[in-house]
Parts: sequence; C-alpha cells; structure tokens
Amino acid sequence: MTQRVDQQLGNSQTYVQNLPVSLTPLIGREQELQAARARLSRPQVRLMTLTGTPGVGKTRLAMALGAELLEEFERGACFISLVPISDPDLVIPTIIHTLGLPESGNRSPLEHLAAYLREKQFLLLLDNFEHLLPELLATCPRLKLLVTSRTTLHVKGEYEFAVPPLAVPDLQSLPTYDTLSQIAAVELFLQNVETVKPGFA
Repeated sequence: MTQRVDQQLGNSQTYVQNLPVSLTPLIGREQELQAARARLSRPQVRLMTLTGTPGVGKTRLAMALGAELLEEFERGACFISLVPISDPDLVIPTIIHTLGLPESGNRSPLEHLAAYLREKQFLLLLDNFEHLLPELLATCPRLKLLVTSRTTLHVKGEYEFAVPPLAVPDLQSLPTYDTLSQIAAVELFLQNVETVKPGFA
C-alpha cells in the first residue's frame, strides 16, 4: 500500500509524503535501524547508500528509516522505485513524474528538478539506484538522498551502510522451537509462510 499526501503550504511550497506503508513488521533490524538513523541524522551526511546482496532487505530497512526520520524533513520525503529503470537518462524524469511536477518549459529535467528542490529540506529515497547525479546535491543544500544499491556509488561525500543478512540458526545444534522461532531469519520465514498457510508451525 502506498500513501501519498500533497498539501500546499505557505510560500507556494508543497509537502510530499508517499512512503509505502508496510503491512508486516520489520523483523530483526532494530540495531541496523538505530545505527542507520543516527548516521543519516548527522548534518554532514547528505548521501547514504544502503548496500547488500539482492533480497537482504535493503528496501524494507530504507522505508522504515524514512518513516522514522519523516518529521525531520519539513517538506517531506518521497520514495521512488528505480527497479524497472535501466537507462540512466530516465532517472531524473522518473523522479520528476513521481513528484508530480508540472512541465519544465525550456529547462532541462535536471535544472527543473534542482529548481524545485533547491531550498527544500527534503528526503529522496531512491530504491535500486545505480546512477547518481552529484549536481543535485551540490545545488540543493537541504536535500538528503537515501539510496539502496548492490554496491556503493563511488562518489564524493557518499556514506555506505552495509546491510548484513539476518541471523540464522546453527544447523549443527538447533535450539528448542521457542528459541528457534525468535531467531530473525526463522521469524521472518514464519511470518511469510503464515500469510499463505495460517497456523503453520
């Protein structure tokens, strides 16, 4: 489910919030969420990249982090999935479209987006992002980017936050069921199975 709120504020500014609302709780990421929040909250951190293998939970962690930090951004936050985008030239138009911006006139897409974000205290959450335009950060001093990617973007000012796999049980010495069901990877597995087979144990 996606929630979108666009509300006109003073000075013709707009508040945007379209962070997806998760239907299930975030499991086994309490420490990572706390550490990532502390890092992204630092004033000098303008770009933070959550890295990790496919399926490790980067997107879920990013969405939870965005929700926790939402009140710190007076103009809101926007989640943009770039999973279907393979052409880097389509990244900026996709962001513009998601934000619902009007036609750019004679300006380039980057100039149009930068003009919109220039003075806004805003969080852009870019999921599966492999192409960064440093010009956006340079021209929008109150903007922060939270990015998920398989690898770092290798740009100046980037802070990496590596997302590790969830803890798994020791297969050579399995604990009791009650203890086993509290291990993060098993708890997530049970949560997923119970959505299609209630009462599974």
